[in-house]
Amino acid sequence: MKSAILLDRRPNGWPRKPEPRAPARGNRDVPHSEGREAALAWPRGVLPPAAFFCRDALQDPANVEECTQRFDLQVSEMLDREGYRPNVGIILCNARNEVFWGKRIREHSWQFPQGGIKRGETPEQAMYRELHEEIGLLPEHVLVLGRTKDWLRYDVPTHWVRREWRGSYRGQKQIWFLLRLVGRDCDVSLRACDHPEFDAWRWNSYWVSLDAVIEFKRRVYEQALNELARFLNADGRRAQRAAASFRSPPPAGLPGKE
Repeated sequence: MKSAILLDRRPNGWPRKPEPRAPARGNRDVPHSEGREAALAWPRGVLPPAAFFCRDALQDPANVEECTQRFDLQVSEMLDREGYRPNVGIILCNARNEVFWGKRIREHSWQFPQGGIKRGETPEQAMYRELHEEIGLLPEHVLVLGRTKDWLRYDVPTHWVRREWRGSYRGQKQIWFLLRLVGRDCDVSLRACDHPEFDAWRWNSYWVSLDAVIEFKRRVYEQALNELARFLNADGRRAQRAAASFRSPPPAGLPGKE
């Protein structure tokens, strides 16, 4: 059973003034905020979603070109020889083995938290940073159950990629982490950073339908869920043994895949 959708309606100046959004011109089929890949698809001189660029671009549109160049430099430095940018994905589960599902801000699509690995960061460091930036959780709020053994890759369709990046940028390679929430639901905050990714969230069954995920990411989502399910089962068995010794109800076992 799906839990009720939890809207984040915290004070501190929210909701803020809508960010300027320009038409996509030659990229009309590209959604305005379907992940950071869209930054590579956005035409030069057109202001893309705020999350893709520095705050300077929002304060003064004249800074868009400078911020675009800065973003280009950051991405080019992080691309591997095959053209993939390193990234982390996060599957957060509760005591009932339901997974966190975030609704992209001002969109009708849902996804797991994810984000790029910065220069000098390990995947684990990037995971904790993204965990706080996107959903406001700290290391003490979670327990790491496992991670994927190798990188999981997906290619971004050519029409998403800006012309000057075609031939060099292919997509993302991701390390996925499975986390157990040991804090409380109220510890989740979707406004932990200036440029939030989500405006609502809910708990879903582990084998959540991927219909709401953009098509070229679905295979990676399925791979991550399949590979990490064994850690959830192992954690459930440990919890059952511990619960038996205290004669208290254990966490729910992982439901079967439908």
